[in-house]
Parts: sequence; structure tokens; C-alpha cells
Amino acid sequence: MKIVYIHGLGGAKEQSGTYKTLKENLKDINVLSPEVPHEPKEAISWIRRYLDYEKPDLVVCVSMGAFYTLVNNQDIKTIVINPAMLGYYDLMNCFGMNHKGQFKPGRSDERKDFILDEKYYNDLLDITEKYLSILHNNEINIKNIRGVFGIEDELFHHKDDYEKYYNKKYVMIGDCHNISYNSVIKYVIPYVKELLKIR
Repeated sequence: MKIVYIHGLGGAKEQSGTYKTLKENLKDINVLSPEVPHEPKEAISWIRRYLDYEKPDLVVCVSMGAFYTLVNNQDIKTIVINPAMLGYYDLMNCFGMNHKGQFKPGRSDERKDFILDEKYYNDLLDITEKYLSILHNNEINIKNIRGVFGIEDELFHHKDDYEKYYNKKYVMIGDCHNISYNSVIKYVIPYVKELLKIR
């Protein structure tokens, strides 16, 4: 079996604590953590191609990686962790225009910094509006998705949006945006086993 982990904004290949916890504790499953392009339109098309190529049994995705995965709307078993379901509006509210951030170390493109500039936001707004239209028209895949939401998430709060547009199969945990090792063990891995029908 194969799982693909999609990181969030500023992530890098195999650098996420959640990915490392999954890999450490799911030894019989091939867990992949690719590096996603930073630019929104490129990220979405890249994720689509990557998932089509790898054909994973499950996708685990976080934050903006979860947003990009939801936008693709592919019929793949999926666990979203603290998803940025409003894309443009989430980032604009949290960071604003021309926000400067740092990538996690180890990017293959050797980039260390990024800026959420006007072009980035314009592309993200276009994507977000199309995604919201899909949501409002109920043109989404909902049966094989689970949600994990941190009660203390300092960035996004989309449990209600998830429940409205997807399903009631989610769990609230006492974490911030970046969830803990123990939460991955206690909440994410049971969802993995449920969706993959393993003990």
C-alpha cells in the first residue's frame, strides 16, 4: 500500500513531523512526501500529475497542501489536517500582502525564502473562487474523506465548512495548527487504518 503526504506552505520533501511519524509507525506502508511547487497554479497541476502517476491508496494533506488537494477533487481516499479551505481568504487574513516567509530547509530548488506577493494572491484568488463554486454546487467527492481539526489552531478554523460541504467524519483535537506526534498516533493513524481497512 502507498500513502502520499502533501505538505503545507513553505514545506519541503520529507521534512514534516507528521510525515515522519506516519513513516515511523506504518512500516508496512510506503509513505511518500514529495516537494510541492510554491506557486498556486503550478502546485495544483503538479499534485494532480503526481497523484495520477503514483496512484496512492491514501493521501494525507495539511493546511495549504490540503487546500490544493481538495481543489483537485480527485476520487482518492483523503485525510485533511487543519485545511486552509478558503485558500486566498485564509492566507490574506493570516499574513496579508507581501508577507515574507521561509521555506523549511532542504528544498531541492534551494529556495530559502518566499513572498506572498500580488501575483501569488491573484492566482490563488482565481483558484479559490473556482473551488468555492464547486463547493456551492455540491460537485465534490465526499465519501472517502476524513478531517482532523486543532481546537487551538491559530491560523484556520474550518470544521464547520468541512461539515457543511463534506461530511461529519472528523475529529477535534487539542492542538494548534501543527499537530503533535501524539495526535498523529491517536487520531490520524486510526483514520489511515479505517480508510485502508487494515488492523
